Amino acid sequence: MFSDKYWMNIAIKKAQLGGETYKNPRVGAVIVKNNHLLSIGYHHYFGGDHAEVNAYRNVANKDDLKGATLFVTLEPCSHFGKTPPCSHQIVQWGIKKVIVGQMDPHSLVAGKGINYLLNHGVEVITGVNEATCKNINVSYNYFYTHQRPFITLKMSQTLDGKIALNTTTRDYLTNDKANEDVQNLRAKYQAIVVGAHTAVQDNPRLTVRNQHLSHPAVRVIIAGNTDISAAKHLLEDNAAPTYIFTQSLTVKNMQVASHCRVFYKDSWNLAEIMKVLYQQNIQSVLVEGGSKLHDAFRDANLFDQVIQYIVPQIAGGDSLPAFNSLRHVEKMTHMNVKSVDTVGNAIRIITQRK
Repeated sequence: MFSDKYWMNIAIKKAQLGGETYKNPRVGAVIVKNNHLLSIGYHHYFGGDHAEVNAYRNVANKDDLKGATLFVTLEPCSHFGKTPPCSHQIVQWGIKKVIVGQMDPHSLVAGKGINYLLNHGVEVITGVNEATCKNINVSYNYFYTHQRPFITLKMSQTLDGKIALNTTTRDYLTNDKANEDVQNLRAKYQAIVVGAHTAVQDNPRLTVRNQHLSHPAVRVIIAGNTDISAAKHLLEDNAAPTYIFTQSLTVKNMQVASHCRVFYKDSWNLAEIMKVLYQQNIQSVLVEGGSKLHDAFRDANLFDQVIQYIVPQIAGGDSLPAFNSLRHVEKMTHMNVKSVDTVGNAIRIITQRK
């Protein structure tokens, strides 16, 4: 006799196979009857069948669904979107019991799916392997719980915490394998943020170059009063949208390509910018620098995770630190270590707020 946790773990593993689900959560589902597996499904991509429907399609004999049990990592939806409500279809299929990993924090669901099932005679159990299920969709859960994007600060640095020498030449610390990992990291985020200095001096593309994405991350320049006309790749390459947050009338009136969008105010702060990104339905933000911008996010208390690629080099002297400003600091920020791995020539450390 297999336990509910056993079957939910299978659903969790399937959910993690979800590809570019974009603004949808990754979800896995398992259908069981008399302690025997009928089918497995998951949400493959944005706009595709939800996990429950995918599992339904994989059932060889649909009559077997009557009286079966569905295990699903996230509460079944109850609203009409790109697909019909899963909770309604579950009732139609004749499933009599649904085991749910976590409640859906999205206001369109938020218990409504479970209530629909209960009101139509379906037994529901919630909270099975809940913590693990929540970890499948960290950004999605954070976005709908806190009403702002999940924010990660990312940097490559030396052993002594430096990101570059104090020269006009760009320094590349990580090797190809570590850079490949950064590309994969970018693919998981819906916005990539840089400051004006990084946009102009490095002229980055901020794209994912090792895979094709149907919904590439929005590239965000926090420009302040800086002239960003030299950021050619971000302004001219339409491989992804570019948002420009500026306080400059010159930049506001600048002719930009159709993939660019200018947000002008005479004064922006980071909280206001994150609010705009929230209003644009952007659930996750990767801040790639530079050092002053990283420190500004730290000072504004607007970060949830830090990812550092640390290479076995020492810069010393007046080299540029990963966090840089003149503000006086009297209190440390304590982090929880989530993982430590070797990636190429770097040690990748992922920490999250306590």
